[in-house]
Amino acid sequence: MAVPVGGPPVPGPPPTPTQPHLVGTPSPAATPGSLWVEGSELHFINASGVEYAETGASVGTPSPTATAGSIWLEGDFIHYIDASNVERTASKTSMGASPGTEGSMWIESSAPTPAGQQAQYISGTTRYKWWNGF
Repeated sequence: MAVPVGGPPVPGPPPTPTQPHLVGTPSPAATPGSLWVEGSELHFINASGVEYAETGASVGTPSPTATAGSIWLEGDFIHYIDASNVERTASKTSMGASPGTEGSMWIESSAPTPAGQQAQYISGTTRYKWWNGF
């Protein structure tokens, strides 16, 4: 993906089904840090207001009482139930040991470009990022 100088990210080639990808800039009313399920994808809005999404890896059919749109941390993964009632996990990258409260999740905004702003969370004593950027 190209990032024009002084401009918003420009989408590159279509992603593979499980590759995180740029969706675009949502409406001005969208809240940075928002996280939701839409269809089979997990979406989030970074600190700059840019929307990203990924179709997570299927881990099977959840219990019959599971609710589509549910999102939770389990072990080292972000899990969610998509609109077709499939349980999925988002990709992740370990950032190593980090102090913090297990189960905490936030949108990291300290990166110099919008593509580097990713959802991060703590599992055990390890910090993970969901988004690798472009």
